[in-house]
Amino acid sequence: MQIRPDFTEAEIQLQRLAQFAHVFNRNNHEHWSHLKNRADFDSIYQLTESERNPLEQIYATGRDLAVHMSAKLSAFNWPEQYSTLKRYVDSFDGGWLHEIHLLKEESRAAKEMYASLTNKPWAVGQMIKLYDEQIALLEDVDATLNELRKTDLYSPRQEKELPAKRDSFALVYDLALLILGDPKTRFATGFVIAGTILISAPWWQTFLQQALANHLELDIAILDTNDPKLFWSGWIFVGIGISLYIWIKRTSTPQQSQIG
Repeated sequence: MQIRPDFTEAEIQLQRLAQFAHVFNRNNHEHWSHLKNRADFDSIYQLTESERNPLEQIYATGRDLAVHMSAKLSAFNWPEQYSTLKRYVDSFDGGWLHEIHLLKEESRAAKEMYASLTNKPWAVGQMIKLYDEQIALLEDVDATLNELRKTDLYSPRQEKELPAKRDSFALVYDLALLILGDPKTRFATGFVIAGTILISAPWWQTFLQQALANHLELDIAILDTNDPKLFWSGWIFVGIGISLYIWIKRTSTPQQSQIG
């Protein structure tokens, strides 16, 4: 099958789906109809309703599945219905692929009933076999769709990466805004923060000295003489920061025009 030009990157998987579609189509037009028209299939109508229902269901469900999948698995070539590969792959959600366990249960019930029959219609046995083959093919369809979900055609690389980058940038920006405030006054705020750290030196320097002495065995005598300098240097930094903040705020505030 010719694959539409914008889907050529996924040609291997789509060609596989097209082959699956061909198998389902052949099952529909050749196998299911042939087995249904066999004379021995009519013998199930001599059974009771409870005996007949599981066997009839194999034909009804099996042929419906063949009809649906023969069209669905080649529909990716219809851009008017599926504009993107993602739209096509996602269209399988909630359909037959999510009912494979139910199909297997129907097959199990039919096999048990068929085994209990004294006279086993050949056509029914072949239908059960064909039914199981379609279940296996449906599992292969599901695996192929999972391959398509991993392609860049389904989810372009930039769509995967950009949100993560935007989220990381937004987090850094929010933290900077929280700590430093308005971008216009961040330089002034930095002075205030640095000054505050220096002013609090008498508190944190004690812990620093103890850590240096215990873990690095350093002489901390020099640090003991620096407390007043750090303290008053901190106030100078804070003063500079506040002055800058006031100056920036005044110069960046637009002057209101006076109405004469």
